[in-house]
Amino acid sequence: MSSSYPTSFRAAVAALKVIHDKAHNLYKIRETIEVASKEGVQLLALPECALQGFLFHTDGRIDPEEASYLWHNSEPIPGPSTLQVAEWTAEFGITIVFGLWEQVQYPATPILYNSAVLIGPEGIVGVYRKVHQPTEESHHYTPGSEWPVFMTPLAKIGMMICYDQCFPEAGRELTLRGAEVLVNPNAWPASDQASNDRYDFFGRARAAENSRWVLQSNLVGPSDKGEFVYLGQSRIIAPNGIVVAETKAGEQGLAVADIRPTKFDPTRARSGWYLQQRVPALYPTIGKPYKK
Repeated sequence: MSSSYPTSFRAAVAALKVIHDKAHNLYKIRETIEVASKEGVQLLALPECALQGFLFHTDGRIDPEEASYLWHNSEPIPGPSTLQVAEWTAEFGITIVFGLWEQVQYPATPILYNSAVLIGPEGIVGVYRKVHQPTEESHHYTPGSEWPVFMTPLAKIGMMICYDQCFPEAGRELTLRGAEVLVNPNAWPASDQASNDRYDFFGRARAAENSRWVLQSNLVGPSDKGEFVYLGQSRIIAPNGIVVAETKAGEQGLAVADIRPTKFDPTRARSGWYLQQRVPALYPTIGKPYKK
């Protein structure tokens, strides 16, 4: 870790109720930045699709209204909304991660990504495009193909989006690439207790097995379109897997904690061994496709 990094900084995760109205959600993002700034927050994580709202349906149906909304409201990065947020991050001196539908123009045809953008006081730092996609999402966006890690004045930051956290390879790849903080925007539904439990233990497991802070931010409440109801319960999870701050399930809010993304000392915590005592030569099948 660079000696110019702070020994600790204040982070926050927001549980937000967003609707399918980009102007409304941009106002919410501005409002949340301002509230977090008053709390002394330096790194703020907002949910998946915080800019435009998530999908309408969970059953994989093709809905013309949904498809039209996504295409007409997706944006390039940089684009109008990310440039606007960049002005706010400069105004308040804050770094932010939030999710949006990104449109990329290729010579043959434009495509959509479910993306998370990292923006600091100096402007747009980088973009992560969601790699793992549940069935209902595969109808609309193209999966990403990279695990970028971004250098910021606070820490080296890696991003996962929602379903990505269900795969231990995602967090481990980011960690081995140098990420010191894992930021995980979500649109995780409150469908049943088993689903809620998975949200809980996937976040804590990715933190503990990689000895990294995890910032897990989630949408909350019923969607204005379709049948989704989101869990909320945004959390800041320490490298030992313990939740140190969280919002209440089903409620909007901001959870704040001071975090210290230092290099791990294996003499101080058992979890440090999980990285240093790996035996990569004995894991030859991990990168291969699963065969029944």
